Amino acid sequence: GRGGTRGRAPALAAVVVRDRDIYRCLRGQRPMHLGAPSSRARLLLLRHGSTSWSAAHRFTGLSDIPLDEAGHAQANDAAAVLSTLRPRTVLSSDLKRAVQTAEYVAQKSNASLVTYTALREEQLGPWEGFTIEEVSLRFPDAVARWRAGTVEAHDGREGLLAVGRRAAPVVFAALAEPSDTSRPVVVVTHSNTA
Repeated sequence: GRGGTRGRAPALAAVVVRDRDIYRCLRGQRPMHLGAPSSRARLLLLRHGSTSWSAAHRFTGLSDIPLDEAGHAQANDAAAVLSTLRPRTVLSSDLKRAVQTAEYVAQKSNASLVTYTALREEQLGPWEGFTIEEVSLRFPDAVARWRAGTVEAHDGREGLLAVGRRAAPVVFAALAEPSDTSRPVVVVTHSNTA
Protein backbone atom coordinates (compact mmCIF):
# COMPACT_ATOMS: atom_id res chain seq x y z
CA GLY A 1 0.00 0.00 0.00
CA ARG A 2 0.94 3.64 -0.36
CA GLY A 3 1.27 6.26 2.31
CA GLY A 4 0.96 3.95 5.29
CA THR A 5 -2.29 2.29 4.21
CA ARG A 6 -0.77 -1.19 3.86
CA GLY A 7 -3.43 -3.83 4.27
CA ARG A 8 -6.31 -1.34 4.29
CA ALA A 9 -8.56 -0.22 1.46
CA PRO A 10 -8.39 3.48 0.58
CA ALA A 11 -11.06 5.69 2.12
CA LEU A 12 -12.57 6.48 -1.26
CA ALA A 13 -12.20 5.26 -4.81
CA ALA A 14 -11.86 7.97 -7.44
CA VAL A 15 -12.55 7.58 -11.12
CA VAL A 16 -11.79 10.30 -13.64
CA VAL A 17 -13.91 10.49 -16.76
CA ARG A 18 -12.24 12.60 -19.44
CA ASP A 19 -13.51 13.59 -22.88
CA ARG A 20 -11.36 10.99 -24.63
CA ASP A 21 -12.82 8.16 -22.52
CA ILE A 22 -16.38 9.28 -23.12
CA TYR A 23 -15.84 9.64 -26.85
CA ARG A 24 -14.15 6.22 -27.08
CA CYS A 25 -17.30 4.80 -25.55
CA LEU A 26 -19.57 6.77 -27.87
CA ARG A 27 -17.58 5.65 -30.92
CA GLY A 28 -18.16 2.03 -29.93
CA GLN A 29 -14.68 1.41 -28.55
CA ARG A 30 -14.37 -0.11 -25.10
CA PRO A 31 -14.62 2.56 -22.40
CA MET A 32 -12.30 2.61 -19.44
CA HIS A 33 -13.34 0.30 -16.62
CA LEU A 34 -15.43 2.29 -14.19
CA GLY A 35 -15.49 -0.44 -11.56
CA ALA A 36 -18.31 -2.36 -10.00
CA PRO A 37 -20.45 -0.73 -7.32
CA SER A 38 -18.84 -1.07 -3.93
CA SER A 39 -19.32 0.11 -0.38
CA ARG A 40 -16.91 2.98 -1.05
CA ALA A 41 -18.06 6.33 -2.35
CA ARG A 42 -17.32 6.89 -6.03
CA LEU A 43 -16.38 10.15 -7.66
CA LEU A 44 -16.59 11.04 -11.35
CA LEU A 45 -14.87 14.19 -12.59
CA LEU A 46 -16.06 15.77 -15.83
CA ARG A 47 -14.59 18.83 -17.50
CA HIS A 48 -17.14 21.21 -19.00
CA GLY A 49 -17.84 21.10 -22.73
CA SER A 50 -16.14 23.22 -25.36
CA THR A 51 -16.45 27.00 -25.51
CA SER A 52 -15.48 29.46 -28.22
CA TRP A 53 -12.40 30.29 -26.14
CA SER A 54 -11.34 26.68 -25.60
CA ALA A 55 -11.82 26.04 -29.33
CA ALA A 56 -9.47 28.98 -29.99
CA HIS A 57 -7.03 27.69 -27.31
CA ARG A 58 -7.51 30.76 -25.11
CA PHE A 59 -6.90 30.66 -21.35
CA THR A 60 -10.34 31.12 -19.80
CA GLY A 61 -9.84 31.14 -16.03
CA LEU A 62 -12.70 32.95 -14.28
CA SER A 63 -14.05 34.54 -17.47
CA ASP A 64 -17.66 33.37 -17.63
CA ILE A 65 -17.82 32.01 -21.17
CA PRO A 66 -20.82 29.79 -22.13
CA LEU A 67 -20.67 26.53 -24.05
CA ASP A 68 -20.51 26.74 -27.81
CA GLU A 69 -22.53 24.48 -30.12
CA ALA A 70 -19.92 21.71 -29.92
CA GLY A 71 -19.86 22.07 -26.12
CA HIS A 72 -23.61 21.53 -25.90
CA ALA A 73 -23.29 18.37 -28.02
CA GLN A 74 -20.39 17.14 -25.85
CA ALA A 75 -22.36 17.79 -22.66
CA ASN A 76 -25.38 15.95 -24.03
CA ASP A 77 -23.23 12.98 -25.09
CA ALA A 78 -21.42 12.86 -21.74
CA ALA A 79 -24.74 13.03 -19.89
CA ALA A 80 -26.07 10.05 -21.84
CA VAL A 81 -23.06 7.96 -20.78
CA LEU A 82 -22.97 9.16 -17.17
CA SER A 83 -26.71 8.65 -16.68
CA THR A 84 -26.15 4.90 -17.04
CA LEU A 85 -24.12 5.07 -13.80
CA ARG A 86 -27.09 6.65 -11.95
CA PRO A 87 -25.27 9.48 -10.17
CA ARG A 88 -26.79 10.46 -6.82
CA THR A 89 -25.84 14.12 -7.13
CA VAL A 90 -24.06 16.50 -9.49
CA LEU A 91 -21.77 19.19 -8.11
CA SER A 92 -20.66 22.00 -10.40
CA SER A 93 -18.62 25.14 -10.59
CA ASP A 94 -20.93 28.13 -10.80
CA LEU A 95 -19.36 29.36 -14.06
CA LYS A 96 -21.72 29.13 -17.07
CA ARG A 97 -19.76 26.53 -19.05
CA ALA A 98 -19.71 24.12 -16.11
CA VAL A 99 -23.32 24.76 -15.06
CA GLN A 100 -24.56 24.22 -18.61
CA THR A 101 -22.67 20.91 -18.79
CA ALA A 102 -23.89 19.87 -15.34
CA GLU A 103 -27.51 20.63 -16.24
CA TYR A 104 -27.37 18.03 -19.01
CA VAL A 105 -25.97 15.42 -16.61
CA ALA A 106 -28.40 16.21 -13.79
CA GLN A 107 -31.42 16.23 -16.09
CA LYS A 108 -30.59 12.94 -17.85
CA SER A 109 -29.68 11.30 -14.53
CA ASN A 110 -32.58 12.71 -12.54
CA ALA A 111 -30.00 13.84 -9.98
CA SER A 112 -29.83 16.98 -7.89
CA LEU A 113 -27.49 19.76 -9.03
CA VAL A 114 -25.62 21.99 -6.58
CA THR A 115 -23.24 24.77 -7.68
CA TYR A 116 -20.22 26.01 -5.74
CA THR A 117 -17.85 28.92 -6.29
CA ALA A 118 -15.14 26.71 -4.73
CA LEU A 119 -15.22 24.49 -7.85
CA ARG A 120 -14.36 27.37 -10.22
CA GLU A 121 -11.36 27.28 -12.53
CA GLU A 122 -8.03 28.65 -11.37
CA GLN A 123 -7.92 32.44 -11.46
CA LEU A 124 -5.39 33.05 -14.24
CA GLY A 125 -4.98 36.81 -13.88
CA PRO A 126 -3.37 38.50 -16.87
CA TRP A 127 -3.35 35.25 -18.89
CA GLU A 128 -7.15 35.16 -19.29
CA GLY A 129 -8.33 35.68 -22.85
CA PHE A 130 -4.93 35.07 -24.43
CA THR A 131 -3.50 32.06 -26.27
CA ILE A 132 -0.30 30.37 -25.10
CA GLU A 133 1.56 32.07 -27.96
CA GLU A 134 0.34 35.49 -26.81
CA VAL A 135 1.11 34.76 -23.16
CA SER A 136 4.57 33.47 -24.08
CA LEU A 137 5.37 36.79 -25.77
CA ARG A 138 3.93 38.94 -22.98
CA PHE A 139 5.06 36.94 -19.92
CA PRO A 140 7.97 34.64 -20.88
CA ASP A 141 9.24 34.22 -17.29
CA ALA A 142 5.76 33.34 -16.03
CA VAL A 143 5.33 30.76 -18.80
CA ALA A 144 8.70 29.23 -17.89
CA ARG A 145 7.56 28.87 -14.25
CA TRP A 146 4.25 27.35 -15.38
CA ARG A 147 5.97 24.88 -17.73
CA ALA A 148 8.36 23.93 -14.90
CA GLY A 149 5.31 22.76 -12.93
CA THR A 150 4.96 25.54 -10.36
CA VAL A 151 1.82 24.82 -8.32
CA GLU A 152 2.04 27.82 -6.00
CA ALA A 153 0.52 31.21 -6.83
CA HIS A 154 2.69 33.10 -9.29
CA ASP A 155 2.56 36.00 -11.72
CA GLY A 156 -1.08 36.86 -11.00
CA ARG A 157 -2.24 33.24 -11.14
CA GLU A 158 -4.04 31.71 -8.16
CA GLY A 159 -1.97 28.52 -8.19
CA LEU A 160 -3.05 24.88 -8.19
CA LEU A 161 -2.42 24.43 -4.46
CA ALA A 162 -4.94 27.16 -3.66
CA VAL A 163 -7.43 25.65 -6.12
CA GLY A 164 -7.11 22.26 -4.43
CA ARG A 165 -7.52 23.78 -0.97
CA ARG A 166 -10.82 25.40 -1.92
CA ALA A 167 -12.26 22.60 -4.07
CA ALA A 168 -11.37 19.48 -2.08
CA PRO A 169 -13.50 20.25 1.01
CA VAL A 170 -16.64 20.59 -1.15
CA VAL A 171 -16.02 17.24 -2.83
CA PHE A 172 -15.13 15.41 0.39
CA ALA A 173 -18.22 16.78 2.14
CA ALA A 174 -20.45 15.47 -0.67
CA LEU A 175 -18.77 12.07 -0.53
CA ALA A 176 -19.22 11.91 3.24
CA GLU A 177 -23.00 12.47 3.09
CA PRO A 178 -24.92 9.36 4.10
CA SER A 179 -26.41 8.05 0.90
CA ASP A 180 -26.29 5.15 -1.52
CA THR A 181 -22.52 4.98 -2.07
CA SER A 182 -22.99 2.61 -5.00
CA ARG A 183 -24.21 5.68 -6.89
CA PRO A 184 -21.41 8.11 -7.76
CA VAL A 185 -21.09 11.81 -7.17
CA VAL A 186 -20.37 13.67 -10.43
CA VAL A 187 -18.29 16.85 -10.25
CA VAL A 188 -18.44 19.08 -13.32
CA THR A 189 -15.55 21.49 -13.22
CA HIS A 190 -12.50 22.78 -15.10
CA SER A 191 -9.10 21.47 -16.17
CA ASN A 192 -7.11 23.03 -13.35
CA THR A 193 -9.72 22.28 -10.71
CA ALA A 194 -10.05 18.62 -11.59
